[in-house]
Amino acid sequence: MHVKMNDYVAIENKQTYITENPLAEVQLPIDCGEGINILQIPTRWMETITDLDLERVRTYPHTPELKEKIAAYWQGCADVSRDCVFITEGSMDGIRIACRLFVERGNRVLGNIPTFNAAESEIKLSGAVYDGVQLAPENNYAFDCDVFLQRLDSRHKMVFVDNPNNPTGQVIPLAEIRRIASAAARLGIGVVVDEAYGDYMAKENSAINLLDDFDNVVVLRTFSKGFGLAGMRIGYCLASGGELARALSKVTDAYSVCVFSRLMALAALGDLDFLQQVNEKAKELKDRLRAEPWRNLTVSATGEQVPIMLLSHRDSEMDLAAALAERGIKAISGLEFSGLSKNCVRFRIPQEKDLSEVMGALREVDGE
Repeated sequence: MHVKMNDYVAIENKQTYITENPLAEVQLPIDCGEGINILQIPTRWMETITDLDLERVRTYPHTPELKEKIAAYWQGCADVSRDCVFITEGSMDGIRIACRLFVERGNRVLGNIPTFNAAESEIKLSGAVYDGVQLAPENNYAFDCDVFLQRLDSRHKMVFVDNPNNPTGQVIPLAEIRRIASAAARLGIGVVVDEAYGDYMAKENSAINLLDDFDNVVVLRTFSKGFGLAGMRIGYCLASGGELARALSKVTDAYSVCVFSRLMALAALGDLDFLQQVNEKAKELKDRLRAEPWRNLTVSATGEQVPIMLLSHRDSEMDLAAALAERGIKAISGLEFSGLSKNCVRFRIPQEKDLSEVMGALREVDGE
């Protein structure tokens, strides 16, 4: 029997490097693949659950204090009100919400290649065409705003930019995001800035700083990366007040994300020293990787403290992910991303205890 369904869902192959295979972690003991926090969560965050009033489990997750805390966190960057904050199940949920808000069948969306592959898939599953602007290998995959804007025209319904970029980890300067938002605004196009790794760049570089000046910008954030709450599945999206905020209230669920996750996020926002420690450690470890005089490996344009980077091997026939896997290290193959090949990997810096072993493995691969 043929079951009627959305034809784009039926025919589109979903791109994702997410795996539910628990054996993968056993087989590859060193994880340089998943984009998670490399430090242990502070004990006092966990006390939030230990001290939870179980009466809160019986009721729906009403947590206005979390929205107020998020709004307060961004004061000085934008005049964010509680009504402009929407709680999501990580930034991935925010991408789906943005697609529901902006995208209809047959629309075109402008974005980078490579970008977060699941975001590209969600756009295509919405029935849209993903119009990808290739980050040029000959330019070390650095973002070129002029090239990007040359591709923007009235046919586009949405612009999607991840900043920092996944997989390169490069930080796009706010001035360039502003240029994109301005050009898109003249054409009535919405701009979605996915800042999943945004806690690894200065708050002053967040697109949230644009919300007072533009009515067409939606910013996605998550507690999964810098704050270390990947398993809690909590994030949020922000928009300027007015039309976009009213529209987002229609396509979001006020009860999404459980009370445990909301209270953990609230605790995290009360301990910003931890976030600073995470950034300092990420920079320290990444500096040590980047300082190595690699002969065949290349690190793409990337941010100093963003924990992911794009590694490429000079030999186009080298299966870099497989070579690292043989040495017990998990990385995300370039084949998972549009515009990349098997000689590339999305590489997350290891925990400090694993750095020496990882460096040794990379030196072996570099010599091949």
